[in-house]
Amino acid sequence: MRTLLMKPTIWLFAASLILPCLALGSSSGPCSITGRAIDSRTGQPLPRVEIELATLGSQARTKGQVDRPESRSTPANEGQRYGTASDEKGEFCFSSVRAGQYVLLGRKTGYLPSPYKAVSPSQLSAIIVLKDGEAAHVILKMIPQSVISGRVVDEAGDPIDSGNVQVLSAVWLNGAPNYSVVKGVPVNDLGEFRIAGLGMGTYLIKFQPKETAINPDLGGATRPVHPTLPVPTYYPNARSVAAATAVTVGSGETVPGISIVVQRAPRFNVEGVLRTAELQPEFASVSLVPSGENLPALVVGSGVLGPGGTFRFPGVPAGEYELHFLAGLGHGVSAGRRAIRVADRDVVGLEIDALPPVTITGRVTVENGDLGVLPPAKISLRSADLVIGPSYGATIDDYDEDFQLKDCSPGQYTVEVVAPDGYYVKRMRYGTVEVTDSRISVSGQGAKLEIVLRRGAAGLRGRRAERIGQDKNASGGERGTLGAYYLVVPVDREIPEADLRFGYFAEDDTFDTRGLRPGRYRVFALVSPDPGLFWRLTTLAAAGGVGVQVTLGEDVFNYVEVPLLSNTEADSVFGYRR
Repeated sequence: MRTLLMKPTIWLFAASLILPCLALGSSSGPCSITGRAIDSRTGQPLPRVEIELATLGSQARTKGQVDRPESRSTPANEGQRYGTASDEKGEFCFSSVRAGQYVLLGRKTGYLPSPYKAVSPSQLSAIIVLKDGEAAHVILKMIPQSVISGRVVDEAGDPIDSGNVQVLSAVWLNGAPNYSVVKGVPVNDLGEFRIAGLGMGTYLIKFQPKETAINPDLGGATRPVHPTLPVPTYYPNARSVAAATAVTVGSGETVPGISIVVQRAPRFNVEGVLRTAELQPEFASVSLVPSGENLPALVVGSGVLGPGGTFRFPGVPAGEYELHFLAGLGHGVSAGRRAIRVADRDVVGLEIDALPPVTITGRVTVENGDLGVLPPAKISLRSADLVIGPSYGATIDDYDEDFQLKDCSPGQYTVEVVAPDGYYVKRMRYGTVEVTDSRISVSGQGAKLEIVLRRGAAGLRGRRAERIGQDKNASGGERGTLGAYYLVVPVDREIPEADLRFGYFAEDDTFDTRGLRPGRYRVFALVSPDPGLFWRLTTLAAAGGVGVQVTLGEDVFNYVEVPLLSNTEADSVFGYRR
């Protein structure tokens, strides 16, 4: 989660325990924010909640371009952060606050970090808008932690007293879900586990056995070649992500009785060699990862190569895996992955070619523009293969002339282009392939990257349309004005994901974003968005009935009024509760 607010200073927090209302400084027309911290389930007031207040700056960040409203002047107090604590009645106060836009966050043991108006800690805080002399009153609903507990047993029902239980959550990587570990605890001597500190959502629960070394000197010739040992098992007794049963937990809910029946199965060896042609790698490593999971969920582990580039993973259960490799060759790196299937025997003799880095030659040409006054463009390649992968970049000063990206690792990449103001990427070609989704495949030979920029980028101006709903501060004793964030999502598949735009409305409820490729977009106004979910582009683009769809023409600025989605409505599209 992107943390919006920094930890409050110690003296501010200590002072808040003594002073009924903490003054933050004076200015003309001072404002104030008072509030009450409550449990989001029971509505009971909560004392001793650490409250953090920050001016809205550039917190709303995600991949792609982030816009700052040009119509908003920079406040003198931008970047300031303050802290206080709720009293025994759950009440808190910030006085003498300068006019501006603010975000709010609460922290308390037994609760998740709770942004204002959010139902999940990964959401951003709703924006509190203060004008000269205004007094806002807010209700900060603290999100209680959720808990999953249970027991790990073998197929005979006996407890397994060593190993770890992990909670995995789906994350979106390059448009597809992958699972990563978010929490993990060891089992006790009764095979029991309790995992706290979870948010509401849907998870996979996985038992990861403790690795047991097999001493080849013990047992002599009677030792089994492929020992039968406990294997990684997903709830309730599955061997893969695809066969696992998900567990859904509500806010503040405890889900007990999760019984994982661990299977025992033979384990095998995976052996091979990473070939680096005639180059001697400065460093090299390999990792074996279960298919559908990210690196934090390693089953077998990772390690450096042996003599001659050899590698060996002992004790691998049957299943589908990916072998990730990284090697430093010359002035660059070679990185990639290969699918591996372990069935009923050792996998030996694998030969993985770490292709040497290549130089990509490219050219950026311009249509309908004046090259004499055109500022530089920026080109970058971002790995689409790996969770942690290489990236490369170049600044283009000379258009219609070749540029080079040197020492690029072969693999799959997303091409990102930051064009000068008023220009957009009209088309892209890599070798003989027309690139329609910003993805290219770099082989061992390399190819020429051709990018055509055209003057005539579209723009979008708009205003947040007022809507009476649960997210307006008109109920529950709240008063004041809420700001909002905007999200502009490409609908047409040929528009790359880099054209997704995200920012916040100015204090006058307007926004302005530029440099868009002509085409169709869907625009949302959100109270408390979760930037980690924005990359479900297919879902967002097809979100009929919510948001506003607009078609942008070349060199045209469209105006749109965007209704503010309540958190409940946005949850149905974005899945805040997952």
